[in-house]
Amino acid sequence: MLENRHISRRQSYTEGKRLASLYNIIPNMIWTVLHLTPVTVYCFSDLPLKYLYIFGGISIVFAALPHRFYFWIQLSNRIRVYHKVGILLIRKFSQDGDWVNQAVRRRYPNYTVIFRRQDIDGYIAKTYFFERFHMLLWIFMLAVSIYAAVEKDWIWAIIIFLNNILYNLYPIFLQQYNRLRVLRILSKSKKI
Repeated sequence: MLENRHISRRQSYTEGKRLASLYNIIPNMIWTVLHLTPVTVYCFSDLPLKYLYIFGGISIVFAALPHRFYFWIQLSNRIRVYHKVGILLIRKFSQDGDWVNQAVRRRYPNYTVIFRRQDIDGYIAKTYFFERFHMLLWIFMLAVSIYAAVEKDWIWAIIIFLNNILYNLYPIFLQQYNRLRVLRILSKSKKI
């Protein structure tokens, strides 16, 4: 009987993961279209091709830096700091965020993002992957917004910069916050 409960819980997790993948499409598409459209339009209409290559190359270098760099630039090692900058609001509407998890739990009440202790390393690796992705775009969009400002395209510079904060800086903070939470829970469970 206990074994059947474990199997059904595992199956519930697997089905919940599939459903979460589908639900994650919604915030991903909304955030991506909303925040990448302005920089895409500007790059195609006003950014010389050589700068596209230069900014892209610089961005790739930042994305390829080791974990030490990402640890060094971390906003804080205190969860409270992330709360103060509003990360909980961003988490509600992000991939694997509160909205997605609540929607999945309506159908699979026991669903969790991390099912077993062995999944923690994979989850932490995923946070670094997403942080690198958003760092690449943060550097690229920052360079494009600076270029627009130098060219006195003030509206474009402001729009791209604000979109960069929402689409990249906050998701970078979110990945840092997620790692801190998981590591804090893990350290508490080792003390018990």
